[in-house]
Parts: sequence; C-alpha cells; structure tokens
Amino acid sequence: MQDTFYFKDHKLLRTHTSPTQIHAMQEQELPIKMIAVGHTFRRDYDTTHTPMFSQVEGLVVDKGVHFGHLKQVLEEFLHAFFGAVEVRWRSSFFPFTEPSAEVDISCVFCAQKGCKVCKNTGWLEVLGAGLVHPQVFKNVGLEGVQGYAFGLGIERLAMLSCEINDLRSFFETDLRMLEAF
Repeated sequence: MQDTFYFKDHKLLRTHTSPTQIHAMQEQELPIKMIAVGHTFRRDYDTTHTPMFSQVEGLVVDKGVHFGHLKQVLEEFLHAFFGAVEVRWRSSFFPFTEPSAEVDISCVFCAQKGCKVCKNTGWLEVLGAGLVHPQVFKNVGLEGVQGYAFGLGIERLAMLSCEINDLRSFFETDLRMLEAF
C-alpha cells in the first residue's frame, strides 16, 4: 500500500504485472509457463529503485512443481546472467506467494567488502519469488496443482551487469553516460 501511486479519482498506476498471471491460470491448460513484461510504478527512489521500471514476472504451474524447481531455475539464470556470483535466499512476504523469498547476489561492485550500492552488506537484492499461494489456485478454480512465481526489474539487472552504481543514471540527461550505452 505504501508503494502505490493513487490519484484523486480512485485510479492508480500498477505496482506489478501479476494480474497477467491470473488471466493465464484462468485461460490456459496445464502446464502453464509464462513470462509477463510491463511498466510498473512505485513510490521508490534511491540508488537501486526508481518510480517507474520494467518488470518481468514469471509463472510456472503444473502438478508436482516445488520450491526446488524455482530455486534451480533462478540460480541457473543468475549465474548465466552475472557469472560467478554467490546467491542468497532470504525469507520475505508477498501476498500471493507462500513461502516467499527475496533473492540476492554478491555485490558486483565491491566483491562483498561493502560499498554505497550494497549499503555495506556485500549483497544486492535482484528479485522476489515464491510458491503460488494455495488461495490463488482456489480463487481461479485450479485443484491439485502447485506453482512458482518470480519478479525482477530489467533496469536493475542492466545496472548491475553494466556496473552502473546508481539506477537513476538511466533516467537523467548526462549524455556521456547515455552515449556509453
């Protein structure tokens, strides 16, 4: 609630692309494997957050899907994308997944020694994930299935892979930085 942009006429800008997952579960046959990409808006603005970003969400639903599948897919992706980084899973809360986790990688800027970007922790959050909450399946009329979902910001991945130490640089008018990409 605190991250959402509301307007006076009771309209709001979407904070995530998750509604596409509901439509997929209502309209597709098993197994469901989907990726959704869209612009999202949140009241965040710091080194690793901006008010508008491009979110990628993934969803897999079938019989026998478990947390180990989620972990394998995401860790393989992170290693393919970033190379030799450490991956850390932290318990978290997202309303539509249980259990939920935030996934961090070892800081690509300081090799876990501590810097401004990782707030001296040696870790950078890169995505959120979890198993689809059973109530979600009940709400869309699916029984006997499990699934996982994840979400990440494209700009944050670009920031980290290009070793740009401030995400806001993508949206400023410094031509030297913009021309480099």
